[in-house]
Amino acid sequence: MKEEISRLGHTVRNVINARHRITKDPLNLFYVVLEPSDNNKDIYKITRLQNSVIQIEPPRQGKHIVQCTICQLYGHTKSYCNRPYVCVKCSGQHSTASCMKNNTTPATCALCGGDHPANYKGRDFYQKQYHAKYSTQKPYTTQSPSTDLPPQPQAISRSQHKTYAQALRGTESTLASPNMDEPMSLPTVLREFKAMFQQLIQQNTMALNMLTMLINKMNNG
Repeated sequence: MKEEISRLGHTVRNVINARHRITKDPLNLFYVVLEPSDNNKDIYKITRLQNSVIQIEPPRQGKHIVQCTICQLYGHTKSYCNRPYVCVKCSGQHSTASCMKNNTTPATCALCGGDHPANYKGRDFYQKQYHAKYSTQKPYTTQSPSTDLPPQPQAISRSQHKTYAQALRGTESTLASPNMDEPMSLPTVLREFKAMFQQLIQQNTMALNMLTMLINKMNNG
């Protein structure tokens, strides 16, 4: 695979076969690391490789800041680092694997000088960079509770429900307004008719429910 991609004009640094997270069996998925070049994005145009139809996609990036395990700085990995080693435990000028620090002595952060390892995600140095990169929300500010409360819903008693006859009388009084020189428009008439029709449906529904309850009582008795 490395030779085939190189033949297509790309300089491959490494090819890693992905494995199943639990069974560790090799998957039909590969991570290809290219050397920095101006034509790196052209690799996405490749659709066939080794007599197979393939699809090349950029790696999915999680919401975390990449940190180098050599110099402990953010923004790159050890594959692209040419800086000298810095220990993640004691901030010494050596690799972490060769650190001789005792577990009883506190760690020293190489980035902020705190008493924690350089890869500790809870320190202020990391949190500021994380929120500066991923946070799109406005900073939270406390506000005093407002005294302008929204109006509370009012309970509707049974006496407030109009009957069909009452609704009809109210409509007649509305239609027969004192100012007869101004005839009612068609939208107004339709709204009044809709209100009357809804009242009629409500009354019929109540009557049907009462009749159903009565029949059930008779059958149970």
